[in-house]
Amino acid sequence: MHYFYLQDDIRLSSRLTVDAGLRYELVTPQWESQNLLANFDPTTDSLIQASSGSLYNRALVNTPKLDFAPRLGLAYSVDQKTVIRAGYGINFAQFNREGGENLLVYNLPNIVNTNVNQIPSFANPGIVGTAKTESVCTAAQLGAAFDPANPTPCFRTTMQGYPTDFTSPSIVTAASNASTQARYIPKNLPTGYVQSYHLTVQRQLGPSTTFEVSYVGEHGVKLQVLADYNQANANPVTATCNGNLVTSGCVNLLNQNQGRPLKTFTTIEETLPAGFLGYNALQTKLEHRAGHGLYLLNSFTYSRAQDNASGHLDTPNGDNSRINLTNPLGERGPSAYNQPLNEILTLVYDLPYGKGRMFGGSAPLLLQEALGGWQITAINSASSGQAVNVTYSPDSNQSVSTILNQRPNQISSAAVLPKSKRVRVNSNQGITALNLNAFSLPDQNHPYGNAGRNSIRFDPFYQLDLGLHKSFALYPEGTSFDFSVEAFNILNQTNLGFPGSSTFSPTSTSFGVVTAATTGPARILQFAGKIIF
Repeated sequence: MHYFYLQDDIRLSSRLTVDAGLRYELVTPQWESQNLLANFDPTTDSLIQASSGSLYNRALVNTPKLDFAPRLGLAYSVDQKTVIRAGYGINFAQFNREGGENLLVYNLPNIVNTNVNQIPSFANPGIVGTAKTESVCTAAQLGAAFDPANPTPCFRTTMQGYPTDFTSPSIVTAASNASTQARYIPKNLPTGYVQSYHLTVQRQLGPSTTFEVSYVGEHGVKLQVLADYNQANANPVTATCNGNLVTSGCVNLLNQNQGRPLKTFTTIEETLPAGFLGYNALQTKLEHRAGHGLYLLNSFTYSRAQDNASGHLDTPNGDNSRINLTNPLGERGPSAYNQPLNEILTLVYDLPYGKGRMFGGSAPLLLQEALGGWQITAINSASSGQAVNVTYSPDSNQSVSTILNQRPNQISSAAVLPKSKRVRVNSNQGITALNLNAFSLPDQNHPYGNAGRNSIRFDPFYQLDLGLHKSFALYPEGTSFDFSVEAFNILNQTNLGFPGSSTFSPTSTSFGVVTAATTGPARILQFAGKIIF
């Protein structure tokens, strides 16, 4: 990683200052000391292996060499009470941590992912009075090589260990096991970047009050997102289930893969430069400092954030980091973290009684200690609710990939039930908050529903926190005891959390149910004290 940066501050006049800079970034791709990397090659539809030689031979991707990032800022004093500030800059996203999904070291044959999901099988399980005995693997079965097409022919105990050749690359291929998906990074992957800009006007309204209003924006392109290069066709396919030709009712990975373009692979998880983001916001700040012990700060934001995928390790509320290549417009929507309205009011007030304050400066010491020197704090927060991403579980004929979210049809705008129609559904005080009747399943020929990504806005958030603080002087001089009483959510406002399930099914009893585990805390009272010496 290498950075080169040039910057210059230019004072054009007593009122105008310009700051300009240019940053150049040269970041080499990751490679492994023993050349244990592999990448998918779309020209041969196969995995190629790293080798000694050039940087490309070792990393299997090329180095971007045109990452220039300019910066420009200015400050202009309109008069003694008004200042205008503006700025623009480009920032490159050189590293995008997608867990292991964008690491070429995860490919065969260097790492082999296999799994055997088994449950005990019993002899004579339905005969009353007959002892149940586990039908464990025989010696012949134990000696047989692992067959990914039939991974659980019998039940293996812990002492019998893993099957023979369980992790052998010659047996476990990318087409034979769901967990051995290939990772693919295009060799000329460009570097994603974000343009950031703002325009701010700050005005002094009085000797103790300032007001600031800003437009803040960001626009990002070529950001890394994930997709399934080997995504199946959405149309129904003929599959074989237990020797019979069927078009539905057989949920099996191999059957789902019948519609994939490359039959020698299951999922080919591609790192794609197709991510974008957009953020536009009106931000205001009012700050007031009064000489009689009052401090007030109010911050308000009205914004909109859009993108087409979340970060892979940051997918809240049913969102996904992968995009559907055959329905890309369906992935564009509000960001998972988009909250259009945010209002926070902070207040600090020194009560006007006690030494050095408006009243009680000459009161007796005992009265000073009991009533003087107290301070009240308050924080009032209000914001829009979180976005909800409603999905459904397609059958084998509708599923185009095991790593994608597919969304149902939304047939009503009343997706969130009003508080008057919410009911408790279980002893754990679960509350049904989403309307089951607002959605329907797509048909097999059109598996992509019209419900938008993160298109549903859940309940807003409200909370008021109060605090009462005082410092007591102790002996020797310079020692004090700080005491505080704090009340969080003092009005005991119920802030429902995200529903435990946003996966739609016409017969679901858990869809849209919010439990106490995800609901915000009720009123909390806290007493605290500390000695400062």
